[in-house]
Amino acid sequence: MTGPAFLLALSDFAGLDIPGTADLLGHTCYCTGTKGTTVTTDHLHTCGKHGRWHIHNRLRDAMRRLVSQRGNGNISFVQNEPRGAKLFPDLTKPIGPDAEYRINGQRVLVDFSGIADIAPNYRPLWIAKLCTHTTQLKLSLAEALTAHAKFDERASLNPVDIRDRTKHNGTVGRLCADRNVPLTPCTFINSGGISRTFDRLLITAFGADDSMIPGEFGAFTFSTLQHCRNVLTATIANAHAEYVIRNMRTALQHRGKSEMRLAWWNGNADHPRLFPDPLTNAVIHVEESTSGDSGLGGLAGDP
Repeated sequence: MTGPAFLLALSDFAGLDIPGTADLLGHTCYCTGTKGTTVTTDHLHTCGKHGRWHIHNRLRDAMRRLVSQRGNGNISFVQNEPRGAKLFPDLTKPIGPDAEYRINGQRVLVDFSGIADIAPNYRPLWIAKLCTHTTQLKLSLAEALTAHAKFDERASLNPVDIRDRTKHNGTVGRLCADRNVPLTPCTFINSGGISRTFDRLLITAFGADDSMIPGEFGAFTFSTLQHCRNVLTATIANAHAEYVIRNMRTALQHRGKSEMRLAWWNGNADHPRLFPDPLTNAVIHVEESTSGDSGLGGLAGDP
């Protein structure tokens, strides 16, 4: 995990505002159109103008590389984005999942989906009776009781399981079911957690691998499966930090403060455009957008 990812996760866990947001809070972001949205610390985690696909695509590509490098022989990568005729020859609509694999020779389609767990509409759901991730967020008793009262019919589910189920029952899920091709929803949360369905896929892909050399991935990693879980968790957290930083940079540019740099953005002491990826011998070069339309949208009163 990179320094910025660790510091952002620590701030979220402690219930602290993202460092350096004082100049942004209360202004208006136009990421959702002309009406605009008030900038809050939560909005820096969830702005829809640009960036959420960055987390999604980083995870998708990390999974592909792991399968290629560490797959146990039962699984192989076929293609990303099998849409339209690439999914089924007679399909004319440009719809489909995020990736296609073969497991024991059988076609398996994978759909990655992220949840911004810090967002206000999800935060009350992370309570003990609904989710195992409760300890990652500071929830008041009132929040927990309110959430339980509203969602007691989902007592056996949490937001991640609900998203997996939604994907199964969605357009692509039903289409795959009609063609007898398994669809595996792989839901993740921006703080690094993954769904049980996602983890079962990892067990299938990496659980039987015995090629790891003792100590290859550090003294406390004892299997290829554990290593791959760690890689994917760190990839999510790293990409989420990059997304938040990109939002902040763009918002500051719109406020006429493009020269402003926060120390935690480069908390891993590397060049600010280099973010070490946890994959073996890989460095991801994170290119800042120069188009002017990435990150948070223009803010009210921008010069």
